[in-house]
Amino acid sequence: MNDPEIAVDVDHIEHSVGGAGGHIFRRLLHISMFLIPVMYHLYGETIAAYVSLEPQQFVIAVGLIFIIVEAIRIRFGIIIVGQREYEATQISALAWGAFAVC
Repeated sequence: MNDPEIAVDVDHIEHSVGGAGGHIFRRLLHISMFLIPVMYHLYGETIAAYVSLEPQQFVIAVGLIFIIVEAIRIRFGIIIVGQREYEATQISALAWGAFAVC
């Protein structure tokens, strides 16, 4: 437990792509994820009707798109502003959050 090589004071800004701006963007994006279920309940039928789907079908389609985009992102090692370097090779926190609200 008292191993001096294990850092407990990680600087999240230093590890976020885009520095402080990227870190703030990341935090705001995570906080705003609660709006997805709210939008679904308020406007789900209207939004789904634009593409001639039921609301549940629309959510499944969006979830599949998230999975495909995340697989492509991992395959090519792409990281965007706000992501951490290690997320280039693993599922990002954004993808986990998006999958969770679907």
